[in-house]
Amino acid sequence: MGPNFKKLCIHVIARDAIPEGGGILDGVQFLLDRKKIKQSAQGASVWVHHAIEAIRQAPGDNPWRDADDEAICGEILRLIEEKKRSKS
Repeated sequence: MGPNFKKLCIHVIARDAIPEGGGILDGVQFLLDRKKIKQSAQGASVWVHHAIEAIRQAPGDNPWRDADDEAICGEILRLIEEKKRSKS
């Protein structure tokens, strides 16, 4: 697991900690529950692996088919940041 993979996992965990419409209380409650943190981390890793595979399996002229995990995760992170900037 490289740095992009880890960053993407952290992004998924953060969504679990503070869901859409949630707030600081959600984050605090999440951080106080070790079981939730562990489940979220495991789920995030699975989610990232599935996302990587889905991108590799995309049909057509797929430039990501032979890319390594880090490159794919980096592109997902780039797209997330792009989407955040467009919402601002």
